[in-house]
Amino acid sequence: MTETKKIEEQMRETTETLKALIQASPVAIAVLDVDGMIRIWNPAAERIFGWSEWEVIGHPFPTVEEETREGQKRLFDVGLQSEGFVGLELPRKKRDGTVIDVNLSAAPLHDASGAATGLMVLISDISDRKKAGEALKLSERRFRLLAENAQDLIFRYRILP
Repeated sequence: MTETKKIEEQMRETTETLKALIQASPVAIAVLDVDGMIRIWNPAAERIFGWSEWEVIGHPFPTVEEETREGQKRLFDVGLQSEGFVGLELPRKKRDGTVIDVNLSAAPLHDASGAATGLMVLISDISDRKKAGEALKLSERRFRLLAENAQDLIFRYRILP
């Protein structure tokens, strides 16, 4: 096998591995071009947000409310012009109009010359985690009120060190 054929085969394997990773990911993955139009929308994005790949390819990110589009544009520009960002928590809307809390990370994509060609965005739905955290805070607040206002004495024993 010639050196060129080896390189071509390695490139094909790498491409297939990346495609499989994007398709199998439980995290929503979207790739946007420099104009903010979607080029890739994986099955997890379809499941989380409700729009099919064919509905969003070639269009702007559908999960952003109209009134926050300007902020989204600034965020997109920051992602393109920097190393990206990790763990930004934001509200995003689903196709049915419900709003969910997401954890958003993004990294710029570059061509061989180093020029930005787009942005890869990874999105996790953290709505359940945030609701569980809020429920825990409420439960702690109720327990504290109960303990502070109890007429009986409340003890906490530690049997083992």
